[in-house]
Amino acid sequence: MSFPPGPLPKSMDTGSTWMSRFTASLIGMGVRAIAIAPLDTSHVYIGLTAERDQGLYRSVDGGLNWKKLSNANDISEIAIHPKNENLMYISTVREGVLRTTDGGTSWTSIKDGLPAVPIMRVRIAPGYPVRVFAVTLKEGIYRLMDEELPESFVR
Repeated sequence: MSFPPGPLPKSMDTGSTWMSRFTASLIGMGVRAIAIAPLDTSHVYIGLTAERDQGLYRSVDGGLNWKKLSNANDISEIAIHPKNENLMYISTVREGVLRTTDGGTSWTSIKDGLPAVPIMRVRIAPGYPVRVFAVTLKEGIYRLMDEELPESFVR
């Protein structure tokens, strides 16, 4: 999902109508990735692409206010663990996959086992959240068995 620079759209009725969630600090930035926390839908995460202030941002009030969590470049997807919002993954076009276990305070890069091509998606397996997948632009799908928070992917 990608939105052009401008206010972030928001729907309160499952998409029947939309309103602009005006946030002056986001004007002129493109939202390239968006995720909503499974356990608290007022927690929204966006990956911004812009010449300035790109990175991962979090709102804990449904999009009224935003806090920057990461300076990651070209975020292509955000994956939030279904039972633990502190455990998240972001895929990036240039930096591979990043993981946080503390809600975004610190990030670990997970590049081992991944080819040097853009990572377009990162997904946590539904029903089995210890399995994480990374989808590359040209090299296929890689899997991370995350039961012990390993640092490498396998094909």
